[in-house]
Amino acid sequence: MSEAVMVSFSDALHAAVVAQQDGDFNEAETIFRRLLEVAPDDATVLHFLGMTQIHMRQFSDGEATVRRSLKSDPDYGDAWNTLGNLYRLTDRPDDALDAYQRVTTLQPDNCGAWVNLGDLYASTANAEGATRAFARAYQLAEEDESLDASIRSKVMRSVAFLLAMQGKWDAAAPVYDRALELDPDDMRLKREGIEAWCRGSDREQGLARARAWVEAEPEHPFPQRLLASLTGENVPVRTTDDEITSLFDKFSGTFDTHLARLKYVAPKLLHRAVNERLGEPRGSLQVCDAGCGTGLCGPWLRPYASRLVGVDLSQGMLDGAALRGGYDELDRAELTAWLAARPATFDLIVSADTLCYFGDLTGFSAAAADALKPAGMLAFTVERMTEDTPAGYHVQSNGRYIHARDYVVKSILDAGFVEVDVAEASLRMELGRPVHGLIVVASKPAA
Repeated sequence: MSEAVMVSFSDALHAAVVAQQDGDFNEAETIFRRLLEVAPDDATVLHFLGMTQIHMRQFSDGEATVRRSLKSDPDYGDAWNTLGNLYRLTDRPDDALDAYQRVTTLQPDNCGAWVNLGDLYASTANAEGATRAFARAYQLAEEDESLDASIRSKVMRSVAFLLAMQGKWDAAAPVYDRALELDPDDMRLKREGIEAWCRGSDREQGLARARAWVEAEPEHPFPQRLLASLTGENVPVRTTDDEITSLFDKFSGTFDTHLARLKYVAPKLLHRAVNERLGEPRGSLQVCDAGCGTGLCGPWLRPYASRLVGVDLSQGMLDGAALRGGYDELDRAELTAWLAARPATFDLIVSADTLCYFGDLTGFSAAAADALKPAGMLAFTVERMTEDTPAGYHVQSNGRYIHARDYVVKSILDAGFVEVDVAEASLRMELGRPVHGLIVVASKPAA
């Protein structure tokens, strides 16, 4: 192959990788396939094509393509890492463990691989394995100052997170500080560090840091909400639209992987609750997936729907839902106003893990009632508050709201709903512990 052709190949590969990183997966796939016409066994091209297919949720094809890459180069550590990520996403922890262990064997100084292995161990409650893996990652991050600061910060945060998961708040707090020194603009790191100080033996240190943050950024809602979560004072009624958009646009690419790690089951619980009320699907309903995210409820809602509409504030999440498929319409909008503008439109409204960003449920409940046809049904989840407050809800340090059962029921009844059923279940895991939630189903009167 001539030098000119090699340069062209290299340039094309670079363009495809950039397209993939920018989220233009169709363009990336097209270029990768053209490159494979020239070099059908090129391990790098096969690997990146497999990654692209995985991003497009073509999991079986993606796995097969990455496996082809490994057939060309069995010691290709990045390809093994991609397989590990895929197996975590598709709930195959044993296969993920094998893949990550291969990476750390092939590349024992790969700091990121040790973090991935530690994350996997932590998600499967293997504290001993997580401790070993994170300790190795920590050692590498401290020894290799050439590592990018963001990678070193991620390692520190992973170690701090493990300590927090074990309830070792006093040990976690200074490690969070170390991570924040490396990445001082990471608000989540700052929040988690303050929470660690508050949960440990020096609560006043944490509160002082939270108040200082509010004073430094008085117009920013994030530190104000954090302080409210710690003190119970001045609790906002909901998360702002801008915060939700920013959070989930940034989070959309890894959203499904993250929820798989947390053993997230809210869509499955809602499916069961809806099926118990409506029976087997007949494809005849006008259905709204309210706060649809990447469309995790779509596959089970589709059989109920003659028309399935998803609405979300984050375009990144809507792009994920479009890739998953099954929706007739996807709208980017604020949920309550969007519902209020569509009176008597839907037979079924479902909302999974969305109302955790609302404190006051009054506006949503009224808008949902207006948007339903007579005898229509509403089904949603919220996180459960075990101790009541005068408001009936409280914001947590992570920005998510928890709700008292009696408050939720009253909000729904006041909006005119009847036949309200509330069940309790674990929605997901967090810090190694179940997050308790409410699965709520209610109907609009027939007339």
